[in-house]
Amino acid sequence: MKLIHLEGNSFRLERHGLREKVHDINFAGAKLAKEAAKSFDAWVAGSVGPLGIRIEPLGKISFQEAQDAFREQIAALLEAGVDLLILETFGYVEELHQAILAARELDPRVPLIAQVTVDEEANCLDGSTPESFAPRLEEWGLLT
Repeated sequence: MKLIHLEGNSFRLERHGLREKVHDINFAGAKLAKEAAKSFDAWVAGSVGPLGIRIEPLGKISFQEAQDAFREQIAALLEAGVDLLILETFGYVEELHQAILAARELDPRVPLIAQVTVDEEANCLDGSTPESFAPRLEEWGLLT
């Protein structure tokens, strides 16, 4: 089985003048992928990555603003019928948490795959060690 995935949040699309197209881009991409997946017997994963801007306490974007941005993107992906969500390449564990909260609020049953980016010592970019971030992922229901 193959996997097709998509990505595009408001902060990243804003750089290209496409902030108001978050829903349209994610929905259309997921719909196209769903149609293509029929030919391959594939699942379609909605890809949700970091916002590309720092959130609190390291940046000016609040947890709520981050969660709202993730919710907007994820809602369009779910509306288009993705089979699962891949939360990928997060370097800041709390930002990943906001994406998880948004996904679970919209659909508590949607399968989630969460990935973090680590440095040479296996620490996230925010300094979180595997010993500190793995229990949090388990607490959030991702390591079951």
